[in-house]
Amino acid sequence: MPTFEFEEELKVSAGRLWAALEDFNKLVPVIYPSYISSVDHIAGTEGQAGAVRLIKFGPALPKDSYVKEKVLSIYPATWTINTAEIEGGHLTQGFRKWWPTMTLIPKGDRVTSRWTVSYEGGEDGADVIMDQTKDDILRLYKKLEEHLLTSGENYDE
Repeated sequence: MPTFEFEEELKVSAGRLWAALEDFNKLVPVIYPSYISSVDHIAGTEGQAGAVRLIKFGPALPKDSYVKEKVLSIYPATWTINTAEIEGGHLTQGFRKWWPTMTLIPKGDRVTSRWTVSYEGGEDGADVIMDQTKDDILRLYKKLEEHLLTSGENYDE
């Protein structure tokens, strides 16, 4: 299965970012409402393999767009999560499979967020969609970084 990868260094620690990501369902619609209007846990045990969440996109994206995403595996000790889109999202853009893996790599008081996306399909225009996905994810993580640096919210490591 082909993959594409990208990463971004952020000015927060891996533990602090991971703690904020554990609050993703509540936090992200508040700090990035133009792109994500809501995140709802809809199946399985939240934060565990098998959990499914419904992410509804905000007004910056096409009306009524969404993605259902299933957690395939999660490894808090290595700050890694593997998911699969199971409905909506990239599956509406010509892809048959879209499986992102996110790993946080600690670098002292900073972290590198590394993404590897395995996919099938999407032959027509795949490069444009992958570039847009990369930009959207990096923009979201910059919003998370900004929030963690300025909000005063205490996400313990």
